[in-house]
Amino acid sequence: MNFKNEKRILNIIKFSPPIFILTMGFLVIFFLYLDNQNIINQEKNNIEQNFIENNKKIIKDQIENLYNYILNEKESTETKLKNNLKENIQLAHQIATSIYDNNRDKTEDEVKKLIKDAIRDIRFNNGRGYFFIHDKSIFANTMHPIMPKLEGRNSYNVQDARGVYIIREMHKLLKQKDETFYSWYWYKPSDKKNQYKKIGYIKNFEPYNWFIGTGEYVDTFEKKIKKELLQYINLLRYSNNGYVFVLSFGGVTLSHKEKELINTNNLVKYNKKIFNRMLETIKNGDNFLTYSLDITQNHTEKTSYIKRIDKWEWIIGTGFYYEDMRESIIKKQKELEKRLNNNIKKIIVISLGLMFLLLILSFSISKLLQSYFFNYKKSINEHIDENTKQKNLLLKAQKIAHIGNWEVDLTNNNIYWSDEMLNIFGLEEYPKDIGPVFLKSIMHKDDIACFEESISNAIEKNSKHQSVYRIYRPNNEIRWIDCRGKLDKQTNTLVGTIQDITQNKLLEEEKKEKEEMLYQQSKMASMGEMIGNIAHQWRQPLCVISSASTGLRIRKEIDALSDEDFISSMDKINDTAQYLSQTIEDFRNFFNPNNNKDEFSIKTVIRKTISLLTSQFNNKEIEIIENVEDIEIYGLENELIQVLINIINNSRDALLSNQSEKRYIFIDASITNNNLEIKIKDNAGGVPDSIIHRVFEPYFTTKHKSMGTGIGLYMCKEIITRHMNGTIKMKNSEYIYNDKKYAGALIKIVLPIK
Repeated sequence: MNFKNEKRILNIIKFSPPIFILTMGFLVIFFLYLDNQNIINQEKNNIEQNFIENNKKIIKDQIENLYNYILNEKESTETKLKNNLKENIQLAHQIATSIYDNNRDKTEDEVKKLIKDAIRDIRFNNGRGYFFIHDKSIFANTMHPIMPKLEGRNSYNVQDARGVYIIREMHKLLKQKDETFYSWYWYKPSDKKNQYKKIGYIKNFEPYNWFIGTGEYVDTFEKKIKKELLQYINLLRYSNNGYVFVLSFGGVTLSHKEKELINTNNLVKYNKKIFNRMLETIKNGDNFLTYSLDITQNHTEKTSYIKRIDKWEWIIGTGFYYEDMRESIIKKQKELEKRLNNNIKKIIVISLGLMFLLLILSFSISKLLQSYFFNYKKSINEHIDENTKQKNLLLKAQKIAHIGNWEVDLTNNNIYWSDEMLNIFGLEEYPKDIGPVFLKSIMHKDDIACFEESISNAIEKNSKHQSVYRIYRPNNEIRWIDCRGKLDKQTNTLVGTIQDITQNKLLEEEKKEKEEMLYQQSKMASMGEMIGNIAHQWRQPLCVISSASTGLRIRKEIDALSDEDFISSMDKINDTAQYLSQTIEDFRNFFNPNNNKDEFSIKTVIRKTISLLTSQFNNKEIEIIENVEDIEIYGLENELIQVLINIINNSRDALLSNQSEKRYIFIDASITNNNLEIKIKDNAGGVPDSIIHRVFEPYFTTKHKSMGTGIGLYMCKEIITRHMNGTIKMKNSEYIYNDKKYAGALIKIVLPIK
């Protein structure tokens, strides 16, 4: 590293921390101060806003509660009126009953007069309420204190403004009930032109067939309720001398703390615009209204909450003046400002103290970092040396393993090849264009499509790139290349390696040739056994033909041959010849080198296998027990027969070396999990556990060299796994057959049906 650069870095390490701490400290203090000022301004606004919102809530609650109270009183007007009338009628009825009960010694007329005189002058509801007595016998009033001229006059045909015969209705109701409420329309004493709704209460007085009644005009009683409510509202006060005002839709002040304004339009007269805004506000469904009110020559801002009572044409409201809360707000704001300023002073003092401590700490850390820097520099140099060694070793390893690495930047199409790739391709220098065009120009034409598809899938589907292809070196030598790679999404780069696997390919070819030779050896061994089987199976039929022909000749010579004997002997010779012909056909099919896959029956395959081996097994007293389902599979029939022959012959040899009374070979075939499963087992005692894992190795045998080559089971495994995509396994098993326990080797073959 350059000495000047080192010195510059050391100065940065030494002075950067304190400079950074001082800068950040002053910036923090500055921003804290600004933040504190913002908080003060914001809190001031919040205090004022909270005061306004709290006062709005107070006036809203006051008016909403009062509004609900007024509505409740208004809705209960008739109920109160009815209760009032009923109570007074009960009182009048008690008076009449008491006079009647206490004056039974007097005449009826005298008692009636006493009752009328007692009730006539009774008044209630501020003098508006009175009682009348109606004689049901003559359908006329017998006492009416307000209109005496109606006394004794028949009222059968009296109607109210609706055309209802009110007296008739009263009679009808009192026949059903002893007392009841009744509504009708009648003239007021002060207004003989218009009839008003009146609610009455009537009750029978049985001793004289009378009913006593009274009534009250609803609007008159309602005015009484209004008056009481206005008196109540006028006395209402809440925090800070708050009051409620009531205005009519016409602008008359009905309630106000300033009593001289009540029942005048002076308040509205001087504030007409505000009143119009009130009407517009309640018309639009709003409730809050802020305005400037001119009182005592000074304009002051006020916010009111107003509600309308449509039926009575009232506007009720209350409000607050901003001037009344200004001092409170200013006081709160000053307290807040003082508290926050004290806090910022404390923060500045603490920050300066921390800055001082951090400066001391930073100088200590700077010295420590300097020592770390020198140690780190030493470590880096050591790592550089180590990495250089590792790189050289890697290059050597790549050269030895014939592995080169490459990268393709898909963003800008930059391509990198390692030096070993040149060696693999047999190039002395990099070509001008090391891209796909050059690569395809030296690639075998049969491999280009697969290579392009693999690259395309790696880029588009993010799959692994893996392709084996052949190239032509400049000297026309063909080399096999294994190319692998993966897309790095973060850098959009395809990275990978290539390896020259020509030597491996040659070894594979050599191995394939050896396996083919083993296969042929196995085939020849099977052929030898088959020739022996042919000899066994032909001996008896040939003896039959020889005996029959010799017998015919002798009988012919002694002239004892009849036509029947001749025909019978010829039939026997023909049947035996046909049997020999079928035997030859079976063996010919087995040795047929046809390797085409086709559908065949597993039951037929096992039958053919046993047919080829039957003579040897019959002579050696070995019983083959089949439990085979009729299953169609797709594969190589003759190769499967060869596998079965090898396995069954191994069982035969094991049974012959075992001195057992009964010799069995069991063959089972069934479908399990959509696969064909073939199980072959014997009762020869099994294979020693120490070697059972090696039975499928080439040239491994448990027999004497003169009896076995050790390639039979190996070829079985090769045929099943490579040619038929199946599996083959061996294990020892114990089982019970005919109530007797046996042990032996079990081979299981699993093949796909399709």
